[in-house]
Amino acid sequence: MAREGEGFVDGDTPSTKAALATLRKLTEATKVLVVLADEDRVNWLSLRNEPTVHLLEAGQLNTYDVLLSEDVIFTSEALD
Repeated sequence: MAREGEGFVDGDTPSTKAALATLRKLTEATKVLVVLADEDRVNWLSLRNEPTVHLLEAGQLNTYDVLLSEDVIFTSEALD
């Protein structure tokens, strides 16, 4: 993510409300691409039903999805 050590959701329980609150602190864009690590199940479950967010695993990242998005956010685990 944009800030070291900060995740969308704290703990092991998925929370759409908490994830969206964190996401809105990072960007006001209406088309956001979030790139997650393959094993990041909590954030995946937290954001998967949000219509303004498109989720991809790091290995699936492609030019088309980046160009369609207004903003691209990577989790620190996705960059490893």
